[in-house]
Amino acid sequence: MICGRLYLINATAVGGVLNASFIMKVLLITLGLLLATVKPMDPIKIGMKEVLASASQDEQWRLSQQAIDWLGQQNYQNPLLQKLELRLGSNDFSLTRQQYGIRVSPTAFGQTKFQQKYQRAQVGLLQAETETYWNQALLQRYESIANYYYAVQLALAARQLDSLLQEQTQTMRAMVRQGLSVKIKDVVENEQDQQAIQLSLSQYSGDQQTALERIRQFLASTTEVDLELSGFVSIARIEQIVSSLPNGSPNMPTAETKIRQAQIGLIQSEMDLVKVRNREYLSFFQFGYERAPKTPTLDDDLFMRLGFNIPLGSNNRMKNNELALDLYEANTKSTLSTSRHTQELNLQRIKVLQLLQEYKLLQTQEEKNLAVSILADPALRAQVSPTELLELKLLREKKQFARLKLARELTLEYLHLLYLNGNLVQKPLLNYLSAGLEPW
Repeated sequence: MICGRLYLINATAVGGVLNASFIMKVLLITLGLLLATVKPMDPIKIGMKEVLASASQDEQWRLSQQAIDWLGQQNYQNPLLQKLELRLGSNDFSLTRQQYGIRVSPTAFGQTKFQQKYQRAQVGLLQAETETYWNQALLQRYESIANYYYAVQLALAARQLDSLLQEQTQTMRAMVRQGLSVKIKDVVENEQDQQAIQLSLSQYSGDQQTALERIRQFLASTTEVDLELSGFVSIARIEQIVSSLPNGSPNMPTAETKIRQAQIGLIQSEMDLVKVRNREYLSFFQFGYERAPKTPTLDDDLFMRLGFNIPLGSNNRMKNNELALDLYEANTKSTLSTSRHTQELNLQRIKVLQLLQEYKLLQTQEEKNLAVSILADPALRAQVSPTELLELKLLREKKQFARLKLARELTLEYLHLLYLNGNLVQKPLLNYLSAGLEPW
């Protein structure tokens, strides 16, 4: 009986284990079917216009706008009365006479007007700084779009080049197995090229993800985005745009120049405010009455007094000198800023023109290259051995890869030139990364 009971207990336990295993399998199969039926959310497709328009959502620019709104709501005007005094006690000449009166000291005439002017100057300075934030936010979005576009193109070119290098490796291995001669120099060069191109491929993949993440942050999107880049500007179109830009000074006053001018206006308005505060010609106005201490009624001793002030400009000499020094320094910095910006703009234009020349030279050399001519001619290509044909393809891909890297550098410098020249923020706003310069 004991053995039978033990057998029944073991059978029950085994059955429980089998049931639990069966249930787990059913759950896993069901979960797998559910996961297979659930489709991942497709990335949101956006265009370059949406990315550029997101500059209005830039946090620094938005907070600066809020500061302007807050400053505009503040009250900078002093009340019309500077002082309001009550006079109780003996008069100025006799202790036997009691005096009761009110003394009023008004503010300087016209001070409210200059206080409003000072407030507007402060708002103007904040607006100039806000425009700088807008320019920087817009340039960041342009650069992110260009970096993403060329990261995709360079990654694709790197994969093609890596595929040819691996094919060359397989060819050399087959030649070694067949006892054919293989140059050590070719083996070393192949290994070095593969290592360099794989590192480049990893870098461009990272650049692509970084640029896409920055674009997603610009749009404040919680889902993945897919950037549509049809009609991206070509190097030939960039050359046309650059050649149409005027030489010399910027196309419009730069944001930094506006900041310097706003600083000059703020200092000048403060100087005007100090001057008007010193023009307090009417010192006070007082009226009241006097009576003897024991006189119960008013004895008609009413009086009225006016006090006049003779302004002395020397009292504000230190403040005026400080403001005059600030104004002199602001004018000097404004002149220096304009001069340096013009110099930087001219140097940037020379840099872009030099890169354009280098790109055209690479393009011309590639068109006249014998390897490219052989690959384009079926008759000539048939006369070349497979190994040599592979080397010609590698040479062509390397040249195209080098030209693509130069195109990326040229496009970024072209954007910086437009930034310095003020074209990016010039109305109407145009997409300078589109071939047709589409408005947005």
